[in-house]
Amino acid sequence: MRIKTGKTNKLEQLILLICFVFITSSLYSQSNGVSLTAQLDNDEVWLGDSVKLILSLQGSDSAVQPDLSIPNVRVTPLGGTNRSSSSITNINGRVTKTVQKAYVYQYQLTPRIAGIIKIPSIELDVDNQHLKSNNLTLRVKIPETSEDFRLLLAFDRSKVFLSEECVLDITFEFEKSLKTLEFNIPGLDGYSFKSNPKKLSADKYQ
Repeated sequence: MRIKTGKTNKLEQLILLICFVFITSSLYSQSNGVSLTAQLDNDEVWLGDSVKLILSLQGSDSAVQPDLSIPNVRVTPLGGTNRSSSSITNINGRVTKTVQKAYVYQYQLTPRIAGIIKIPSIELDVDNQHLKSNNLTLRVKIPETSEDFRLLLAFDRSKVFLSEECVLDITFEFEKSLKTLEFNIPGLDGYSFKSNPKKLSADKYQ
């Protein structure tokens, strides 16, 4: 009895070739599926206020936070969060596990000048890959003046020594009813602020 092996060998070679191509393409898609996306929680802000910058890393859970520097903007890192997830499905006895890796970095941005601020692409090296995010634009507006509202600032002295504390009294006067009131200390490098709850007060005037 003779056994013909020529066609069988060719078939096996074809199956191995298809498996090799499939595995290679899968590995290629995984290694190139890492992306970095940047977004702002608000693309407009008043001068003196802050916005949040969110960096979303998809396809990796690396916790290496990029060192971010933006001209005319004070950058404060707010930390990061691992957003990876996994799921298991069972279809007709075939178990499949799906893993989605993700990591989110957050920063607080406080502009120092008014106008249009261009936030360039943010670069990050992850898993032997050099990633670049999209560019962003932030519009910084100058606060408007109004006769119905007045903000008065006064120091308790005109001169101080280096590292010496001084008192800044902030008085906000308003003639219209307010639903909410929030005050943010402006971003000034080299200065630290702390509130004095004993001096907080609210008075009516005519």
